Amino acid sequence: MQVYESKIFEDSKVTVNELATVIQYRLQGELSLKQVDAVLDALFKEIESCLKANIKVSLYGFGKFEMRRYQARTIKGGIEAGTYELPRRLSPAFQFSSRMRRKLTKPIY
Repeated sequence: MQVYESKIFEDSKVTVNELATVIQYRLQGELSLKQVDAVLDALFKEIESCLKANIKVSLYGFGKFEMRRYQARTIKGGIEAGTYELPRRLSPAFQFSSRMRRKLTKPIY
């Protein structure tokens, strides 16, 4: 498991498994919503900084974040609008893990 130096929490390291621990404590009522919100904000800032550095972020059992490259292309804008040129670009993307996909597609009765 990769451990990143946290820019948000000084003198600490942030691991992805801490997210599961935070959620578990919140469910037990040991953390306030403000504390959980602060941890999630920190997590999202870490994910954002990793994506800006072109590092893939995988959360075991949840999914992965990555930057995807899209080539330049021409698209149709409709009957009267004509065509448009879209430039080459990078865009953030998220892909569910197979474990999460199975849980989300399980029939609810």
